[in-house]
Amino acid sequence: MLRFRIILLLFALCLAARTVCAADMARRSPYARRVKRPTTGEVYVRVTVKKQKKETCNPTSMSIILNYFDVFVSPRALQRASGGTDAYKYSRYLKEQVARFGMEMIPFSPKLDKNRLFECVMRAVDCGLPLQWLVDLRRAPSYDVNEYQKAQLAGGVAGHARVMHGYILDRRSRELQGFIFTDPWGLRRRTITADDMAGMTLGFYLVVPKGFDPALVGWIVGAPRRRK
Repeated sequence: MLRFRIILLLFALCLAARTVCAADMARRSPYARRVKRPTTGEVYVRVTVKKQKKETCNPTSMSIILNYFDVFVSPRALQRASGGTDAYKYSRYLKEQVARFGMEMIPFSPKLDKNRLFECVMRAVDCGLPLQWLVDLRRAPSYDVNEYQKAQLAGGVAGHARVMHGYILDRRSRELQGFIFTDPWGLRRRTITADDMAGMTLGFYLVVPKGFDPALVGWIVGAPRRRK
């Protein structure tokens, strides 16, 4: 019996040490002070709300994120920079535009298992870093379907870009319940369950200033960054 109690104590100490280590890592981010933690169990950062025009979810969601970093560029400006082509719809083009403003986009591996994916998103939020969230609207849960999504799907477009900027914990158990996001259709802060989020995710982009702490980036996305 004593041995069992010792094992439980050691496990609790290891878990506490891991939690403290994670908190220390997050505090290294200069944006961690922007994180809100009300008693409701929500953990989030505030972002602006912008409404996309036609198929401009990619530049609109990126404009929301850039504005968070005090880089004030409109979705229209990002679209116009494509020279009248459809390049603005793609992440490759956005990476080039983001680089012009001293920022960079770092992808999350779409092959991460569900729990690892949750952990990476939560770490980003704890560091005060909103994410560009790429989704497949065909996999959206029924409560997330609205007239905007129906119109897009009717037009044969299933891919969509949103801004992920928070998560929700159970107030008592502290277990993960869901995530908080803002949609560039001009829809204010919304929530989605953790499993439904994973089910419709195509990928994530972490957006940070160039030269941002590489160890912290590696901790967030789950792997060390490669040398260029």
